[in-house]
Amino acid sequence: MQVRRITDAAVAKLRETKPLAEVADLLGVSNKRISQMATGRHGVNRRPPSTIFAVQIVGEDTWHGEPDALPPTEYQTTTWQPKTGTGNRFDGKLLEVRYGPVPDNIPPSYYTYTTVDGKRMRPTAAVHDVIFSSDE
Repeated sequence: MQVRRITDAAVAKLRETKPLAEVADLLGVSNKRISQMATGRHGVNRRPPSTIFAVQIVGEDTWHGEPDALPPTEYQTTTWQPKTGTGNRFDGKLLEVRYGPVPDNIPPSYYTYTTVDGKRMRPTAAVHDVIFSSDE
């Protein structure tokens, strides 16, 4: 993730003084790819991916994970039902999740969850650890 940001920033800087075709030649990529990097969904203006950073059992008041990672205006909520029989501490419970573009200093998990409404996103490492920990 960090390498992509550095590359995108370098492309943006090069574009200030060089045409895209020349930037593409310098980086050894096609004109189409450099255009995507500079302006498209892969460029510096793309939105960061949404990450689940906090969960709670629906109807309860205790959040787990990092509930204050984003201010209320910058995250959304949905629900997620963990698969039963996977050894998680919320087995069979419906969870409310907070998700949004968390800062780079909060590492994501390698796993991906599918929410009730079909969104696929990664949790933070802290959320995944809470879900699969044995602590109550």
